[in-house]
Amino acid sequence: MKLHIVISKAVTKEEWANVYDETAEVVQRFSMAEVRKIPVRGLWVECLVPVKEQYVLEKGKKERQWRISGDYKDLYIGADFSLSRGLMGEEADLDITDALYGMIEERENRMCRNKYVSIVWGREISDKHYFVKILAIACLIQTRLKENVFVFGDMTIEQCQQAVYMINEYVEEAVEMLDIFDQQRFMSRIQKYPFQETEKMRVFIRMYQGEKEADFGKYLREVFSSQVCKIFWKQRFVRKTIGTDTFDNVLDQYLRWGFDLNSLYESIDQECNYERTQYEKLVRSIMEMEIYKKEKTDLVSLEFDEGMRCTHSMEIKIIQFVIDTFQRRSVDCYIPLDDIRESLRKGFGKKWKIDSDKIIDNYLKKEAESKKKVRKNFKGKRRKEESYDISLYHHLLNYKSGSTIKPVIRQSLMNFFRFYREMLQEKEFSNLFGRSPEEKWKWLVETNKGVLLRDKDWERMFDDIEHDACSFARYYPLMRVKLDNACILDMARGIVLNDELYQYCIDMEKC
Repeated sequence: MKLHIVISKAVTKEEWANVYDETAEVVQRFSMAEVRKIPVRGLWVECLVPVKEQYVLEKGKKERQWRISGDYKDLYIGADFSLSRGLMGEEADLDITDALYGMIEERENRMCRNKYVSIVWGREISDKHYFVKILAIACLIQTRLKENVFVFGDMTIEQCQQAVYMINEYVEEAVEMLDIFDQQRFMSRIQKYPFQETEKMRVFIRMYQGEKEADFGKYLREVFSSQVCKIFWKQRFVRKTIGTDTFDNVLDQYLRWGFDLNSLYESIDQECNYERTQYEKLVRSIMEMEIYKKEKTDLVSLEFDEGMRCTHSMEIKIIQFVIDTFQRRSVDCYIPLDDIRESLRKGFGKKWKIDSDKIIDNYLKKEAESKKKVRKNFKGKRRKEESYDISLYHHLLNYKSGSTIKPVIRQSLMNFFRFYREMLQEKEFSNLFGRSPEEKWKWLVETNKGVLLRDKDWERMFDDIEHDACSFARYYPLMRVKLDNACILDMARGIVLNDELYQYCIDMEKC
């Protein structure tokens, strides 16, 4: 997931400073963390510490800045993100103040790069919990600076709603959803641009990130004239070869958004080239999208128990491939089959002497035979849905005595802990065990290959080792096992940081 914040250079230094100060307060209230080397019991340890503003040198001046690397409370760790109070200079005399419009102008005219906007962030964020907190900060910035800011990326409307709900718990003035999720607000912004109507329609469709179904298409037809819509679709279909994924993707949008099947011919006439094979491919593409069905095929919901999944894994993959083949172009709209036949006869078939009804009948016959064969040969056993207190590996950090753990996670934890404890058979552990607490601390710090823990976790580990020599057996393997997988890292950190989980693992080992 990525997140981009585009800021107009028309924003004044004072305006930005006010917004920055609010973000600096929010990241602390969010319990965000940064990676720093700090002294712990006389040793310099790289660890997660609560975020704290620092002074950095920018353009010859000292400026305040915050930097975050993850979540201090829940130990979600990701890429570094920072923001500086000195990001904006003095107010610029610009004829473009809208950040999105400025970005478009810069991209189309490479000679004016960095003239109108500054783009911050844009790094990959793998953890969704960390991402939502970053997104909340972005929502705050856009709400405060309005059209001087444009935020876009890989987020969903649900993530944005979660981010807004979260940040509004910490700020006095309410934060709004991003423009890209509000049809009317985003459209009113684009309508101010000196673009042709088809270009406005293109920008809106491309950048709007809310749901794009029938209501979305209805809104487009309300805002833009039928002539603008025809020109837009003709441009979208141009040089798209019928029967290819690129063509089908555009056709999917056309039908999903409820545009008239009878008008489709006008948009793709030149792509057909009056060839029989092209016409047959077109009919097949339309039929594959299942617009003639009120109820869509829902094969993707087939599930299998763990025994079948393990024993017949290759068969399962084949089934899923077939299912995906049937499902990938199903469009959530309905046009009666008789109307489809009539549209194809009048709109597409009038210039060819082709029996379109025969093509449709052949398609329906083959589809029925194929799906009947799939259902006959493969019958998945539906699992009973169960809920667990621990359903993700990361949740192991929050394990409490008596918590239920998802079976697959419990089995993985049991196997990992057995391997984890095998590290104690190493000669190096025996050599270290009788040494002073200070020597053990030093070994842990020097041997650590990037396991990020919090400052308080290191304090606690050192304290345990100082007062209980046997506790070193809990921490030694952490520096010896290969933690190249997020799930393995979550299990290891859970064992080290959660006393109740550690005891649970010991009890499992005894069984």
